[in-house]
Amino acid sequence: DWSSDVCSSDLPAYDMLANAAEEHGDLALSKEYARKAYEAWPDDEHIWSHYLGAYTSMPTPENIARAEQIVLDAATKFPEEAARMLGYTASRTTDEAQARQIYEMVQEKFPKQAKGYTLIPLFNLYLKSDRAKALELANETVKADPTDKQWPPLKAYAQALTDADALIAKGEFDKALTTLDGVKLPSRRTMDHRWLDLTRAQALVAQGKVDTAYANLLKEFAEAPVDLDRKS
Repeated sequence: DWSSDVCSSDLPAYDMLANAAEEHGDLALSKEYARKAYEAWPDDEHIWSHYLGAYTSMPTPENIARAEQIVLDAATKFPEEAARMLGYTASRTTDEAQARQIYEMVQEKFPKQAKGYTLIPLFNLYLKSDRAKALELANETVKADPTDKQWPPLKAYAQALTDADALIAKGEFDKALTTLDGVKLPSRRTMDHRWLDLTRAQALVAQGKVDTAYANLLKEFAEAPVDLDRKS
């Protein structure tokens, strides 16, 4: 029986039983075996990550909160992995506020371990709801690591959106479009362009060019559809 108890001298078997339980769809049992494996081998990084995965594999808000705590409890043992694991945990939740809270914790508690790429999802969240925060994050990240090549374009992106918002608010639509046209971003596979497209459409609509705005959005989003409520 795959779910039978294991001999205490063969402790890694708990980890295998956790995997087997997950494959059989018994996620509650999988979490229980993962807990036993981690308690038996608390210094094993792989078993720790499997224990975390037992909760992130079914990402309810409660499970994500538990996964977050699992990472924090072991952060002193696995400092290099803690930031990455927290970022992964945040990426698994469908609760945008929960994701933002976890990413902000990464930034606050693990500033040295949180490499630039770890915070890009937080940047994307800020672009959606708080562009001033997005620009602040980009400025801080560029300053912290001047050798990082991916963040200067993000800083320029956030600055252009911030400037374009202000120009649109003042009715200076041509200037807003010129500002947005100057943005150079990586491919859509690596960077979220939607706010550039939507802000450009906003300026065109304000000029009365509704058909042009619609045609542009149709072209961009038909090629690469996105969920506007996604968190990153």
